[in-house]
Amino acid sequence: MMQLYKGGNKLKSHKGWTHKNSVRQRDYVKTYEGFINPNGRRVGKITNLAAFSRRHGLIASHMTAVARRRIPTHRGWTHKDGREALTPKKHSGFIRPDGRRTVIINLARFCLENGLSKVHMHNLKSGIRRIHKGWTWKPE
Repeated sequence: MMQLYKGGNKLKSHKGWTHKNSVRQRDYVKTYEGFINPNGRRVGKITNLAAFSRRHGLIASHMTAVARRRIPTHRGWTHKDGREALTPKKHSGFIRPDGRRTVIINLARFCLENGLSKVHMHNLKSGIRRIHKGWTWKPE
């Protein structure tokens, strides 16, 4: 006789039987290869990406995204067939609160280091916003 979960009609596994796509039924082990560490050296085959990520202080889902070429890099780790990272854009229309014109390369990093909102700075650039913490935008 098959048993039912409380409040539902889903079947429990019966006498050790599992679904054909279950982790227990897989006859292969997923291996990853082609990773390049931040020092530029290739890493050999990785059979357990989650454990590898924990040992190196990485996030396993991000490393999977690097391996599948969805993102170019994660904490300096790249893939031999991965996408190239985009070069940071140069913004030359920002004016500091003291009135000096400033050239900013990599706006996201600049905002993080200076306590500014990246979204508000982009809104300055596009004309949606006039001022953000004393910063303004005037195109050259």
